[in-house]
Amino acid sequence: MSDPVATGPTRLIQRPLLGCVVLAILYFAFARLALVLAFEQTNASPVWPPSGLALAALLLFGRRLWPGVAAGAFLANLVVFLENPQGSLTSIVAVSAAMALGNTLEAGVGYHLLRRWLGERPIFDRLPDVFTFCGVALLGCAVAASVGAAALGLGGVIGWDLAGRVWFTWWLGDVTGMLVLTPLLVSWWPSLMPRAPGFRHVMERGLLQIAVLHAAGFSFLGWLHGESANYPMAYLPLPFLCWVAFRCGPRDNSLAVLLTAVLATWGTVTGVGPFAGGNLDQALLMLQIFIGVISVTMMILAAACMERAQGAADIEQLNENLEAQVENRTATLR
Repeated sequence: MSDPVATGPTRLIQRPLLGCVVLAILYFAFARLALVLAFEQTNASPVWPPSGLALAALLLFGRRLWPGVAAGAFLANLVVFLENPQGSLTSIVAVSAAMALGNTLEAGVGYHLLRRWLGERPIFDRLPDVFTFCGVALLGCAVAASVGAAALGLGGVIGWDLAGRVWFTWWLGDVTGMLVLTPLLVSWWPSLMPRAPGFRHVMERGLLQIAVLHAAGFSFLGWLHGESANYPMAYLPLPFLCWVAFRCGPRDNSLAVLLTAVLATWGTVTGVGPFAGGNLDQALLMLQIFIGVISVTMMILAAACMERAQGAADIEQLNENLEAQVENRTATLR
């Protein structure tokens, strides 16, 4: 199977070294943002967008960019450990390298399995492919969580009694990052986008995104003041997310899910919304489970609607071809 960076419209990065540098910088920036929410002195965060960035980069530009993932993950973990030293410099470097290895293997396993099972076709347009993607995300993220938790335990950063909790937090954060960010980056990449829709459809899509934004704001940002700000209204954006998935397809659905996830995370961190209150770590874990569920659900719905629309178009085309054949046959008989 040919590498997508070598052929096709994704030949945007002609120099792999430059691509690795750009990816490492982006990975480092995303990781620094996510590590603000990490469990104390563990580097295990319940919110981990870099996993989605890494998998999307490999899917778009090929496996040759894996050094960018490794470099970005290593630097991000190393900087955090140096800011809060836990042991000697040698152990810090070793633990950071092991964690970077886990992050790189995570993206590599996801890329290899998706390309092996799905080839080069779009991932989010068919129900079986969506289920495959979700299964690969669950499996690939277990690799990084296992390597990372083992590295923290062997390095003496955490006690082995905390390894299970750290593993689950790591795994959940990485899975959520893949489910939310990878579909967005892959679907919105310019070379893979379909032709531009008409003005009316663009207006509908824009209004639906605004509706999702407002629903998420009422649910998670406390736009209902007073005690109403923390009412259990997490379900409020769901009808609008379903509407986006039904009318607009996987691409707009990925954007709507991202908007919901960002606003929900921001509200929970600032102490507002249905998931706020009490321990922030537990609140974020519950939030990420919610985001993962709605992400998978909306991906499935969008793919089902896409398949339905494609099936209707295929039937219409078959009818047109059949009518043309009947007319030709009738003319021949005459």
